Order: sequence, then C-alpha cells, then structure tokens
Amino acid sequence: MPLQIDLDFEGGLTQRFRSLTEVCAAAVYGSRGGLSGIAGELDMSPSELSKRLNTDKAASDPRPLHADHVASIVKATGDQRPVLYLVEMFCTDRDMQRRAALNSLSKLLPEIHGLVKTLKE
Repeated sequence: MPLQIDLDFEGGLTQRFRSLTEVCAAAVYGSRGGLSGIAGELDMSPSELSKRLNTDKAASDPRPLHADHVASIVKATGDQRPVLYLVEMFCTDRDMQRRAALNSLSKLLPEIHGLVKTLKE
C-alpha cells in the first residue's frame, strides 16, 4: 500500500529562497548548533560546509551540496524547510497554490484592516 501523508505548511518558500542550497544555509545558520555544530554532525569541517552552502557561482572554490548532505542537514537541524521547499517546488498544483494564497490573505486581512483604520484616523 502506498504511503500517503498530509502536509500542512505555509507556502512561500519558493518565493523567499532562490534555491535548495539557500534553504539549507538558512536551516544551518539558524540552528542552535550553528555552522560549527552542524558541520560536526555532518562529519565535515565548518569551512567545508560553508563552501558547500555558498551559492556564489563565481567563488574561487565552489563545492556542490549533495542530496545526502541535504538529508543530513534536515536531520541535524530538525528544520524541515528544505523538504517543504522541494514539495512546494514539485508537488503543488495551481489549485493548491490558490488555496495557499487565500489562506495567507485571510491571515493578513485583519492586519490590513487595522492599518487602513489607523490611516483614516
């Protein structure tokens, strides 16, 4: 029997991040262990991990971030944004995107209403 899961997440990762590597960098640098702690869990030096998280294609020593690294980063940080980024990128259809936009808009409307009311006063 195929595994089916329901994901409940707020969309927008593909708008906030330009690449999977950027999402992984945010997960690493935002984690409690930081670069050094996560690098140790990935059995690499902090400078090696930093080079792999660098999205600058003109870097003098570019190094790719491999799929196994992504899985290890998610495991080490507990941050699921890299996985959710991929889901959003490849598994959402137009209807799902519209529902996510409506959901986001419904959360923003009370705040917008309050701001408009403040401007009118």
